[in-house]
Amino acid sequence: MRIFHVNTFFSAGGTARVVGGISEELRRGGHDCMIAAARGTEPSGCRTLRVGSRLSVCFNAAVARIADNDGFMAHCATRRLVDAIERYSPDVVHLHNLHGYYVNVELLFDYLRRSGKRVVWTLHDCWAMTGHCPYFSTASCEEWLSGCRSCVLMHEYPKCFFGGRSAENFRLKKSLFTGIDNLTLVVPSRWLASIVSRSYLSDYPLRIIPNGVDTMRFRPVESDFRSRYGIGSRTMLLSVASSWVGRKGFGCLAELAKMLDDSYAIVAIGITEAQRRLLPEGIVALPAIGSDELLAQAYSAADLLVNLSTEESFGLVTLEALACGTPVVVYDATACPEPLMPVFEPLADGHHAKPFCSAEAAIDCGVVVDMRRGVAGVAEIVSSGAWRTISKEACRRHALGFDAHEVYSRYIALYDELNKEG
Repeated sequence: MRIFHVNTFFSAGGTARVVGGISEELRRGGHDCMIAAARGTEPSGCRTLRVGSRLSVCFNAAVARIADNDGFMAHCATRRLVDAIERYSPDVVHLHNLHGYYVNVELLFDYLRRSGKRVVWTLHDCWAMTGHCPYFSTASCEEWLSGCRSCVLMHEYPKCFFGGRSAENFRLKKSLFTGIDNLTLVVPSRWLASIVSRSYLSDYPLRIIPNGVDTMRFRPVESDFRSRYGIGSRTMLLSVASSWVGRKGFGCLAELAKMLDDSYAIVAIGITEAQRRLLPEGIVALPAIGSDELLAQAYSAADLLVNLSTEESFGLVTLEALACGTPVVVYDATACPEPLMPVFEPLADGHHAKPFCSAEAAIDCGVVVDMRRGVAGVAEIVSSGAWRTISKEACRRHALGFDAHEVYSRYIALYDELNKEG
């Protein structure tokens, strides 16, 4: 088979990891794939296409600050993308994140509609169903159900400073994204599936395939991480994000530090220099780590992963920590707890497929905190020490149920199924 992926990033972030994992599984099975993206380092081992230039992406981002038109620019870059898809002649076009100032969805979906190609679209967030934002739960907004006429998140990604056109974007997206033959949606969580079922995309076939973790790369390892950063014998609390945007809980790091005594060391990975200056000196603030090996060392050194994110479509960081034998604390919001749970894939007859991991393996991997309790609830759980009874073996065993080879082979099976239907 020949599969053509379209995503914002080649590398960096959970979505890029998913694309890379599927591509590795394709190559392992003797298939061919091509990845088209706008940012990041191009991976080796498969064909790639850089969509647009760094300058054009920056220009589009600047225009979107004024015009609120992310996804409706990049005409030239999208024409080249469409030409590349046509030349490659894939069996399946696999779409991922289309926001990020690099593609024109009008041109792309006009082509997909006319071409009749089989399309898989993995929704990694809610952008496809709103007039502006990728997440809306924390804001308790339900405008996406009726047309996004009054967006309360205009100053959030993708930022717009001058009013915006969320209602127009909603109308255009609904017109473009609906009524396409041969399109199948995939989501990584039951939470996001519930959102899709209430949206204008609800008529499409929908599969749940969770994000997977490479359990060979992310595993318990020995390292000098604790001595290198002066952690010593203190209880190491680790927080990780590829980008510490508001929903990831950056503003909560300092609050958590104030609530805990000196026997705890908070380590935050993914912090920019500007953000580091806003944090108290007691927090070990580190930049993003691009190496899986080094990340595994950090996860393995930690006593507990504290995931302060309030909005996730799945939560790959949580799964990576578990794969390294580290228990986790997460909020009960959106899909944040789902990496701790057995994940079932709904079948057409309303029953359920085999769980990705057994109920027994899902027990005692972490603690889920009521988000209404906020940072105080997290601090209370941390201080109680109840999580210390969770074994590394239980965490690792649970994560093995989400092994990338097992999870992403389900995408290969989906491609096969669609090709047989076509």
